[in-house]
Amino acid sequence: MSTSTKILDHIVHLTPVGSLDETCKQWESLGFTVLSGGRHADGITENALVVLSDLVYIELITFVHPVSHYEPGSPSYEQRTEHQWANKPTGFVAYSFGGDVSAHPTISEILNKRLEDAGSQFRYDGPKQGGRIRPDGKEVKWELTTPSRWNKLVDGMGRPFYCADITPRDLRVPKDEKYHAHGNKARSIAFVRVLTSRSALPQNTKALRVIVGEAPSSTSDDEVEWALGTPGPGQAPLLVLSLPKDAAEEAFVESNGLGIYEVGFLVDQSGGRDETRTPFGKIAWIPAADR
Repeated sequence: MSTSTKILDHIVHLTPVGSLDETCKQWESLGFTVLSGGRHADGITENALVVLSDLVYIELITFVHPVSHYEPGSPSYEQRTEHQWANKPTGFVAYSFGGDVSAHPTISEILNKRLEDAGSQFRYDGPKQGGRIRPDGKEVKWELTTPSRWNKLVDGMGRPFYCADITPRDLRVPKDEKYHAHGNKARSIAFVRVLTSRSALPQNTKALRVIVGEAPSSTSDDEVEWALGTPGPGQAPLLVLSLPKDAAEEAFVESNGLGIYEVGFLVDQSGGRDETRTPFGKIAWIPAADR
């Protein structure tokens, strides 16, 4: 069987240093159920999770300490300053597709062959192991395949990375339905919206097409969409490559190049809201009846 490269796994949302408790409260105030995640193996970051019924989740992540906490020249100082999120703005910073540790050829080999054949200069690195300790003491391990530019500020946030479980996925993402029930009636991801400049739209469309492994499901002068898969049941979320629509989005592209800007949630009812902020990232509410 061929290895899928378009299964949406999770979306990363970064907040200021040491703000995890505050961030959890902010997401809870938006009507989400938030679960404790734990501290990552390097001790540099910690997280919490918002899990949807399609088993895609939002990773709420923050640095545990500021750079000043670490001794210059020490290994931990280097890990902190060279971390992939160290130079990223707050808000949505990345999105992950599901990987496969047993894939042969590997995910990076599959993607790089496609990109090379398509004449794209973009490449993937990896794999690299990661992990965290859950609050209950259980260890979670995974393997990452990452974009070659993902630790860069410009163009470092708009292409997916891949997360493949070494330990069972349900250690990382709880399957129990009680964790997927949200007061705001959110049930799944409707879309992940990535911004690009008009001049870079053709090359970014080309790269994402070969990364996803399929032609777009919809194309216009301003947006290109792909239908993605999910780890659990639900309607297919969309990956949307979009030109900026207002001054704030123009400023984001000018500062960050290609990057994730907005996430849409499919909800059973809109509650009278079309969009909100986390307050660091933009959220859209999409009534299920509209899909």
